[in-house]
Amino acid sequence: MNGEYWSVGIGGPQDHQGSQTLTGYFKIHKFGSFAYTFSFLPFVNAPMSGYLGIALDKDGNRRLVVTGEETSFAFVFVKANSEVSKM
Repeated sequence: MNGEYWSVGIGGPQDHQGSQTLTGYFKIHKFGSFAYTFSFLPFVNAPMSGYLGIALDKDGNRRLVVTGEETSFAFVFVKANSEVSKM
């Protein structure tokens, strides 16, 4: 993935000292016949809203990010069997 993106983190501003943080919500969109995409929409007027994708950081680790590319990460829902759902 090329271009500018924002990393997705867990927690609040206290968990990401020194980083600009945004609160918002995720929306699921139908993509093709069986797939879906997620988008992120901030609660306040902010510079970044967009779709979730995967990007490599400077150390080669895969990161979940918000990007402007609609097709950056599509997924399929799969019903879990009863043994998996008990975990």
